[in-house]
Parts: sequence; C-alpha cells; structure tokens
Amino acid sequence: MKFDYGGSILIRTLVRTLHRHGCHRDLADLFDIVKYRVRKISGKLKERTPTVYVTQIPVVTNTLTGRRKIYLFPLFYGEW
Repeated sequence: MKFDYGGSILIRTLVRTLHRHGCHRDLADLFDIVKYRVRKISGKLKERTPTVYVTQIPVVTNTLTGRRKIYLFPLFYGEW
C-alpha cells in the first residue's frame, strides 16, 4: 500500500532503518529489522481496515554474501 504523503511502508521503513542503524549494523541485521517493522506496521493497518489492506512481509532470498558481515558505513558515527 502506498501512502500519498511518504511512499510505501517498506521504503519508509528501509530509509528510517538505514538512517538510524546503517553505521553500526551489518546488512543482514538491517534487513531483519526492516522485515520485523514492516510486519508489525502492516499488521496494525490490517486490523484497522481488514477489507482494504493486506499484510505485507518483505522476504530476503539472498544477500550474496554468505556468512560474511557487510557494513554500509563502517566507523561512521557522525550526525546527518
């Protein structure tokens, strides 16, 4: 579901998570946080409007890294 004032739940959650945790969490952890938050938000929206809204759950099928941890902004702890 896309909102007129800020985009889809997935994109808004992804941007917020990258902004808050991108400097100290690895990529797999960031995707886990996004999945949890999108599931939680979309579940609440479905409770409010069950006939209009369908629960969204993003799925990460492959991160192309195996078991290695990849950090987006290592050692960056400055303010944006």
